[in-house]
Amino acid sequence: MLCILFASYSPSYSQSNKPVLAIFNLQPVAPIGEGESVQITQFIQEALFYSNSYEIVERAQIDKIVKEQKYQQSGLCDDACAVAIGRQLAATKIIIGTVGRLGAAYTIQIRMLDVESGKMERISSINQKCALEDLPGFIPDLVNRLSQGDEKSAVRSMTTTPQIQAREVPSAGEVWRESVTEMEFVWISPGRFVMGSESGRSDEKPVHDVELDGFWMGKYEVTQGRWVKVMGSNPSYSKKEDDYPVEQVSWEDTQKFISRLNELNRGIGITLRLPTEAEWEYACRAGTTGDRYGNIDGVAWYSENSGSSTHPVGTKQRNAWGLYDMLGNVWEWCQDWYGTYGKGYSKNPTGPSLGSDRVDRGGSWFSDAQVVRASSRFRFPPSYRSYRLGFRLARTN
Repeated sequence: MLCILFASYSPSYSQSNKPVLAIFNLQPVAPIGEGESVQITQFIQEALFYSNSYEIVERAQIDKIVKEQKYQQSGLCDDACAVAIGRQLAATKIIIGTVGRLGAAYTIQIRMLDVESGKMERISSINQKCALEDLPGFIPDLVNRLSQGDEKSAVRSMTTTPQIQAREVPSAGEVWRESVTEMEFVWISPGRFVMGSESGRSDEKPVHDVELDGFWMGKYEVTQGRWVKVMGSNPSYSKKEDDYPVEQVSWEDTQKFISRLNELNRGIGITLRLPTEAEWEYACRAGTTGDRYGNIDGVAWYSENSGSSTHPVGTKQRNAWGLYDMLGNVWEWCQDWYGTYGKGYSKNPTGPSLGSDRVDRGGSWFSDAQVVRASSRFRFPPSYRSYRLGFRLARTN
């Protein structure tokens, strides 16, 4: 498919001091089709035109460059493609983005790039439950936030070229919010810790030194409400309120959820994933060295206090990082294949390269106290589902 931009209204922008803007077709995310994404792009273009803040690149000029240069689109036309076309058009700004639908709600994310620097300047998004014909009524707010730069989910500028850029390092405990589901993530500072336990089960030995780079960890377990927002249905055995942890999800199910959510967040420089087993234990311990980061009844829902049920996330005490329910409530999938520990120091370990089971951590509402420990390990096949088994996310970049 050709990498085509929409434009109209202004036959010339050579005499204006306004920024010259080229608007790419939004990349459709299933179940949105190309025709619907084109129509929504037109809604955005019209709102930008009537804002009187930009000169919009003429369609004829865009078509001419596309035809001459034979730009091709492979999936999403990336930032570098947009910038290259923008420079040939003498545009100063580019808009590129995605549109999807979660149930009856449209999820639209648009990004403004500066053509000269190749950097993303602003990002704006909406998640609006409405019919297509009613969507134009909500687009001006999306456009205004982009123009004014006050979108809550604005991110730090990121280059579209492959050169390495210095980035501001987050502070310990800093919170970032993902814009589609509004899940919160906490910055876990880089560090070194002793992984495993001399007093635990055999697979928790040998204890060994692990060093980790900093990463973002989900503040809470993924909830039923957020799962439904992304996937459209609730797989949980105990279907409850939106703030209960989702369960009855296999490792393979989590990968589908992650893939879908990453697709909706494509282009803003982040990757959501499961935490590695080492990241999970480091985040759980939060600087402690014992079995738990607090009194078990204060920090965890487990067999002695759960009433044989899951509970809303965040209702027990958090650890020093600001993470909730790292112990109890539901077991949490990790990225790693299950395997025995090696001896000695390792940095950013990711577990065995192959295996038959994936790692689970933290225990659940059903677990005895001896299982609900920071170093305790469990394993299940990737296709296994249980009403005691859920997950939380980590973030790369």
